[in-house]
Amino acid sequence: MSHNHTILGQMLQMFSRFEFQKAVNETKTEYHARGFRSWNHFVSMLFGQLSGQDSLRGIEAGLASQAKTLYHMGVRPVHRSTLSYANEHRSHELFKKTFEWMLSKCQPLAPKHKFRFKNPLLKDQVTGQIKTISIKVEGPISFVETTTSGEINPENLNRCFVIGIDESEEQTKLIHQIQRKNYTLEGYIQNRELDKIINKHIYAQRLLRKVLVFNPFAESLSFPTSKLKTRRDNEKFLRLINVICFLHQYQRKVKKLKLDNSNETIEYIECTPYDYKIAYELLSDRVLDNTLDDLPRPARKLLELIKKYLSEKSQKDTIPVDKIIFERREIREYTSWSFAQIKNNFRILKDYEYIQLIKAKNGLANQYRLSCNYSDLDFLNKILTPEELKNRITNQKQRKDLDIIDIPGHSGEKVLIS
Repeated sequence: MSHNHTILGQMLQMFSRFEFQKAVNETKTEYHARGFRSWNHFVSMLFGQLSGQDSLRGIEAGLASQAKTLYHMGVRPVHRSTLSYANEHRSHELFKKTFEWMLSKCQPLAPKHKFRFKNPLLKDQVTGQIKTISIKVEGPISFVETTTSGEINPENLNRCFVIGIDESEEQTKLIHQIQRKNYTLEGYIQNRELDKIINKHIYAQRLLRKVLVFNPFAESLSFPTSKLKTRRDNEKFLRLINVICFLHQYQRKVKKLKLDNSNETIEYIECTPYDYKIAYELLSDRVLDNTLDDLPRPARKLLELIKKYLSEKSQKDTIPVDKIIFERREIREYTSWSFAQIKNNFRILKDYEYIQLIKAKNGLANQYRLSCNYSDLDFLNKILTPEELKNRITNQKQRKDLDIIDIPGHSGEKVLIS
């Protein structure tokens, strides 16, 4: 089957179908809809905008001329009468939500870019009349994204650290305790103090001032190099160290330096091994593994649970782990995960060839085996520990202390002793 990567198709890859369908459900756009899906409506209007169409007839003709490529985008040609009815009767809230979601996604990618709409886009919430609204976005900004999807957009993934929730039974017990406490008088009083705590952090953040931050030991650091994506992840790690130093700016000595080429004097602070220690501890809680791992975190977690289950079974039955054949039902009962979680993550593990499908017959349960080339993740051992960094800094300082000294009998020449 031929597959043409059109410009429209490439642009649509930036839109999450999951987020779009979620917005459809929230806005009830397809309530009483008869076959014309909201995604088809959205793609049709986006095509008209990108191709500069000034009429619904032009959109209809343009989509009809590309009917063979529309299948791969999940749409089909549309009649202008259907498009006209949808534009007139369907709520604009779906497109508004889609725009807001894409805006929040694009802001971190171009933090210094200023963005403004001058056209009348939104309705007044009271009168319902169209009015002109200017929207400004300026960077840099902090960006946090939460999702229940196992597959994260690569453009967001290589700009962020990935933090997964603790899904252990112990953590569930702690959550249950807090939920019960919220229904007590003590919990009510404690929750009232939350605003004070949050405000204290906000006020403390406002005390921070602009200051340059430099890392004197940056060239001594190490980072995993086996993956191409580490070119960005390494800089994220360096920025994390600088941010920690910036937050401790009142515990750091402010230094001044007069630039040679101008009369300008700059003020700056320098990172310390203590800042590195905090960054290292933050990454040590599986954050670095989650960030650099190609396998989605839920699938990686399931793989670890499968290995644990097979290890226990291996010790009990004295069978090598790679020889044990298991079914999804066994893992579902062992992990207490839902049927959908097990099914979806088994598919991912099979695609990544971490598990092998042994038997797949109609009416019989699928049987699997753990691949023998499975290995644990340990990206953290590729970067220096705080103790190793201190030793490296000490050794470098000792080398610098071996300065050039005068030696008698050498005509005043200076020799480097090492």
